[in-house]
Amino acid sequence: MKRILFAIPIPYGPDGGFWTRDSGLVVLALRKMGYDAWLVALGDASTDTSDGPILAINLETMQSAAWWQSQRPDAVVLNTWSAPRYDAIRKAALSATPRVVERLDTDGIRSARLYPLAYFQRFWSRGVDGMPPYARWLAAFPAAARTALLFTFPSLMDTRMVATMSQLPAVMAESPIAAARIQKMFETFSDKKQRVVMIPHPVNEHILHYDGTAKENRIITVGRWATAQKDYPMLRKVLRGFLQRHPDWRATVVGGGVPARDKVIGNGEEWRRRITFLEKLTHEQLAAEYNRSKIYLMVSQDESFCIAAAEALCCGGSVVGSCSIPSSYYFAEMQSGGVAGKRNLKSFLETLDREVQSWSKGERNPATIASVSRQRMGAGAVAQATLALLEEIPSEDARTTRDRKA
Repeated sequence: MKRILFAIPIPYGPDGGFWTRDSGLVVLALRKMGYDAWLVALGDASTDTSDGPILAINLETMQSAAWWQSQRPDAVVLNTWSAPRYDAIRKAALSATPRVVERLDTDGIRSARLYPLAYFQRFWSRGVDGMPPYARWLAAFPAAARTALLFTFPSLMDTRMVATMSQLPAVMAESPIAAARIQKMFETFSDKKQRVVMIPHPVNEHILHYDGTAKENRIITVGRWATAQKDYPMLRKVLRGFLQRHPDWRATVVGGGVPARDKVIGNGEEWRRRITFLEKLTHEQLAAEYNRSKIYLMVSQDESFCIAAAEALCCGGSVVGSCSIPSSYYFAEMQSGGVAGKRNLKSFLETLDREVQSWSKGERNPATIASVSRQRMGAGAVAQATLALLEEIPSEDARTTRDRKA
């Protein structure tokens, strides 16, 4: 197996972060290992592809069996989110090789029938983005209608998603809990047994690694804080309560969308004076912030994985996350953090208190956390895990030989 294509049906742009995360990062890792790996994304003749191994094609071409066959891939990894609307891409890729798998980029909440409350919450939080605060309650109506419709008629979505994933020999989910949820979907809506493999998102280990910096009593968190999903109001309450309880700790909040009032110092609130607000940082700048911080805080309502938390782990920090995020348990299971048992202020603060104690007692070792995390989530490790999965799938020649023997 030599030539491997990673396809994602979104427009390519040199400044889109394609080579610092996800499939693009795995492509680069595979090329360093000697594989002929390429990223396939949407574009046209004017697309600048000089910054990486990218094949920019239009959607019609990506749906063409002739194009995939002309590429002669040994294997294909799709990032099409189990969406039935991309079936033409799946079928076209399968016409070129049986070694086609799909990365789901999911926490496993795909089914309104199996997870109605979480499903409603997901679409409500997406629906309120951009709405004024006084009108956000209106987003509950379309979210409730969608949830009720798909709960009542799973054939509209659940069975279609299972059918589209069943075409492939395997799919990948990003945490053990997410993988178990997807497997439950197959057991509920299909007679076919599907292979669901847990492979995490990759981290750029060459930039994001522990450099031996002395850890400070500091929390860090990264997000698009204008979105309801990231839940800045919850973050604000948690940081305020935590910093009041721990006067020798500070916090760093990275990302846009923080209300201007919270960046203003001089209103007499000491907790706010101990928070550093930073806008978008490069990976090199983020690495420096991760390296000096002890705890990464994850308060989001949901996450398919949270790459920023994985990056912090690779830089030797621990993670405190919500029970509503499946990857929280994965991140914390190697003496590297804790999970808030409920998604509320009290539980977050209690979990953070325990994590502070773990650091003060010497129960958190930055070098060990970073080493184990890189072995799990470094781009090289994720590339190796992806290769192992693809190599377990019989090639067309192997299938033909097996069929003849039978």
